[in-house]
Amino acid sequence: MEIKTEGVVLQSRDYRENDRQVVLLTPTLGKITALARGVKKAGAKLRFAVQPFCFAEYVLAEKAGRYTLISAACHESFFALSDPDKFYAACAVTEIASAVSLEGAPSASFFLETVKTLLSMEEGDPAEPLVSFVLAALEECGVPVEADGCAFCGKQIGEDKLFFHFPTGSFSCPSCHKGTPVSRSTYLTIRKHEGLSFEGSFDRDTSLRTLRLLKEYFVYKTELEVKCFREYIRQLQG
Repeated sequence: MEIKTEGVVLQSRDYRENDRQVVLLTPTLGKITALARGVKKAGAKLRFAVQPFCFAEYVLAEKAGRYTLISAACHESFFALSDPDKFYAACAVTEIASAVSLEGAPSASFFLETVKTLLSMEEGDPAEPLVSFVLAALEECGVPVEADGCAFCGKQIGEDKLFFHFPTGSFSCPSCHKGTPVSRSTYLTIRKHEGLSFEGSFDRDTSLRTLRLLKEYFVYKTELEVKCFREYIRQLQG
C-alpha cells in the first residue's frame, strides 16, 4: 500500500552499504521509521530526503507496518540551519520531538509546531523559538509548565524572588516558598511564550536561564537524555 504524507526528518542513520533509515515526524502517522534504499550512492535522487531537518511530502510503501521511501518532493531544506549555533538548536528540536512523539499517535498541531520552530530558527536567533518549542513539547507529553501566578496560594507573583516547583511544574511566591529559586525574568519569559501578560524585554541571557530551567524540568519529568539540547545551552554559555 502506498501512503502520501508530509514529514520532517528527525533522525537519519546508515543502514547496510548504500541505504539509510530515516525517522520522520508526520501529521497523520506520528513518528515513523522508513528505509531509504540506495540514497548513499553518488547522484542518488532521494539523497535530499534523508538530510537533517528536511521538510517534504513523502510517498511511502507500507507492508506489515514497515515503510520504504518511494519518492519525495521537498518543501524546505533548511539550509540556513547549517550555521553551528542554529544547527545545535535545530538538533535540540528534532531530539525533543523524537523523544515526545510516538508511532501510531499522530499530532498535527505538534507537527506544525515543529516545522514552525525550524522556520523561525532559520530566519533569526534560535533561542526564543526553542523556548516556545520546549514549552509546547512539555504540553504535548502531559507535563506543562504553569506560569499563571503562584500554584499554591493562587496570588499573582509580583516579587523578584520566586521559586519553581519541579514536581508540579509550577511557580511559587516567596510566602509559599516551594521549590528552587529562579529569576523573575525567567518567569516572565515563560508567561510571554504561553501568551500570558508580561512586562519588560528579554535578552539572550534571559533565554539562556529559561532554557536551563526547561531542560532540567524536561529531564526531571521524562528521564530522557537530551544531548543536543544540553550542547546548545553549553554553546550559549560561551
